[in-house]
Amino acid sequence: AAGDAVRLVDTPVAQGEPPTSDPQTFDATVFTTTYDEANQTWIVDVVVPEREAASIAARAATQRVSMVLDGVGE
Repeated sequence: AAGDAVRLVDTPVAQGEPPTSDPQTFDATVFTTTYDEANQTWIVDVVVPEREAASIAARAATQRVSMVLDGVGE
């Protein structure tokens, strides 16, 4: 939900081996959530630091990111 603290985690390429060390992570805050009924998918918009936005967007575009809920917002 909006305001929740999340962590975006770099994931391996499809069919790739799991990482041997801790993957890169990025802190983010949920801005909005929307359920796309046609595709049965949740869309989560997050706020991230500007310096990390391009790197996160590239991972999202190639489906190489996962989201972990770290804390519920207020």
